[in-house]
Amino acid sequence: NQPADCIYIIHSRAAYESLKLLKRIVPWLPVIDRNEVLDPGTGFPLLSAHAGNNAIDVRTVGHAKLANHMATEYRLTRDTLRVIYAGTDVGRIQDSASLRHGQLHEICQIRPDGPIVTFVGRFTAQKRPEVFVRSVAKCLELNPACNAHFAMIGDGESRPAVEQLVAETGLQKRIHLLGARTNATDL
Repeated sequence: NQPADCIYIIHSRAAYESLKLLKRIVPWLPVIDRNEVLDPGTGFPLLSAHAGNNAIDVRTVGHAKLANHMATEYRLTRDTLRVIYAGTDVGRIQDSASLRHGQLHEICQIRPDGPIVTFVGRFTAQKRPEVFVRSVAKCLELNPACNAHFAMIGDGESRPAVEQLVAETGLQKRIHLLGARTNATDL
């Protein structure tokens, strides 16, 4: 019921595929695009570039490396790619740090003084959770005396592959797959 001021695309294949039609219907409506992840040869930066400058009015990216990549690989003009760094709410993290400690240790059922390394993110190819699992395996291979545990907070289409890799590497007792959690910062 409200008029739209713009369309803001963040990682939506459907939106990119609909842009030409959308621009024909409402050519006056600005389209702003946001890309966060360097995904060479595939993914949303490529879809953004293929949509063309006639369909996207403003392109924003999360870091300079991505802007340079899109300019070089997809022949976009570098000055049309605006780098806007995503902010982190440091206050929220500091507030969480002052709260009750040990929740993650309880969930993983490990000693309160044991170190835990975490992965927090969607289980998708873009986030590469399997790299975390392989890194854990390599760390433990290089230092068998390491007493750290590893928690993966998140869920997604790659979860079955991650579960299989954890089983193949024999790390079921060291890597704790905790699923999606709304309290990841607190943990």
